[in-house]
Amino acid sequence: MKTHKAVLFLVFVSTQAFQLLAGEPKISPANAVRLATEQLFEFAKKNEALLVTNPEKFHEMVTKNLEANTDFEGFAKGVMAKYYRLASEGQRASFAEKFKMSLARTYSKALLEFDSDSVTVKSAEIEKTNRAKVLVEVKSSSGSTYPIIYSLRLIEERWYLRNLVVNGINLGLQFRSQFNSSFRLHKGDLDRVIKEWKVSDEDG
Repeated sequence: MKTHKAVLFLVFVSTQAFQLLAGEPKISPANAVRLATEQLFEFAKKNEALLVTNPEKFHEMVTKNLEANTDFEGFAKGVMAKYYRLASEGQRASFAEKFKMSLARTYSKALLEFDSDSVTVKSAEIEKTNRAKVLVEVKSSSGSTYPIIYSLRLIEERWYLRNLVVNGINLGLQFRSQFNSSFRLHKGDLDRVIKEWKVSDEDG
């Protein structure tokens, strides 16, 4: 569904914005997002052919960016929620890895289809000494505007992505609901839930 894939692309945009934030915690969130977004579109333009001819290579490149800027352990813990306590250390690590790879593949496919020509940082605020939120609006070539509110957390002097609200959809809560449904479907078999996990709209 094009609208949903557009939303996923916006998530991709926001995760890339943490590259500068991660390396330079003193830079303002608003300026870091603005600069990193410009870099993202340059990256997308330069690698468009690779995304078509060698998607696996492109997936790897996306994954590396995600690894540098996302607290997958914290994100995965929030998605697993109450089931996190039931999981072994190995299961927790396996889910974080599967979650990461699934997101990277989905973002890659969304990037191929989405066309955006306008990104605006609307506001940014430090909520606590180690937390911040940034509001971004992305306007597509069709004229549709998508708001993103994303949360950062400062860990050992580096900013990491912890959650996103994209076009009114809280992705952390959405993924948590998906995990809950899968847990019930597989009758509490965490290994099966982890093995078969994929983000909505991801094909295989």
